[in-house]
Formats: sequence, C-alpha cells, structure tokens
Amino acid sequence: MIISSCPGWVCYAEKTHGNFILPYLSTTRSPQQMMGSLVKNYWAEKHGKRPDQIYHVTVMPCYDKKLEASREDFYNDVYQTREVDLVVSTLEIEQMIEKENVDFEHMEPSPLDRELSSVTEDGKVLSHRGGGSGGYLDYVFRHAAKELFGEEVTQLNLKTLR
Repeated sequence: MIISSCPGWVCYAEKTHGNFILPYLSTTRSPQQMMGSLVKNYWAEKHGKRPDQIYHVTVMPCYDKKLEASREDFYNDVYQTREVDLVVSTLEIEQMIEKENVDFEHMEPSPLDRELSSVTEDGKVLSHRGGGSGGYLDYVFRHAAKELFGEEVTQLNLKTLR
C-alpha cells in the first residue's frame, strides 16, 4: 500500500505511473477532504442545511490543496457542490493580513467555535496517538504489523534519514 495526503504526489503518480502504481495507492481521503465531507454532510444535516447552502473554506500550507479540492472525486452531483469550496494558502493569508495592516495586538478576542474542534472549554488541545503530522502513517503501520505479522506495536520510533 502506498499512502500520501499530498495531492501533488497523487497527481504525479496518476499521470506518470498509471496502472502500475494506482492499485496500491490508498483511497483514504486527506484530512482536508475528510473535513469537507463532515462539514457538507454531518454538520449540514445537524443544522438543517443542504450541502449546497454551505460555503466551506480551508486554510492550507500548500497550493496543491487547491488542485485536490477541485477534483471530480470530491464533487457532490446531487447538490452540485464541492466538499471544499475554496482553499486559501497560508501565504495568501499572510498577504491579506499585510495588505489590510491587521493589528493583532489591538484586536478584540472572539470565542473559539468548538463544535468540530479538538479544544476543550478550558483551552486544552485534545490529541491522540497519531493525531498530528504522520498520524496516517502511524495508523497504517500499526494496522499492517498487527494484521500481517500478528505484532502489536506499542511505540513507533521514527528517525530522520536526511
């Protein structure tokens, strides 16, 4: 199995290696697209809305996330809407902040929307094993070790090779 949440890599694999690599490519959605599906389906239904009545924006560090959001795989034909309507890169956010001369020191604080958040009322960030960068790999590795070799991995030690 080959896994990646990088839409640039997935596109590269599709265009350059086609049927040689595609059968081994995981079909699990990236975190951006999982959240898009949750917002447009679970959250929408919970609040009495249709998916096409919600405009879902994500802020992502990579421009390729725009490519991912535009894929036909993530388009709802029934409601004629995308799961993620707009992707704004972190660089674009920085440019907007600079253009508008935003002064964070004098900005009024606003409460955090906790409905789909992992932050508790007292401000603690909830997390779980594999709940950050590398979480998908952590899960796949543990699952494969258990299913293929009967091994229960309790600690995964990673090292940088470069």
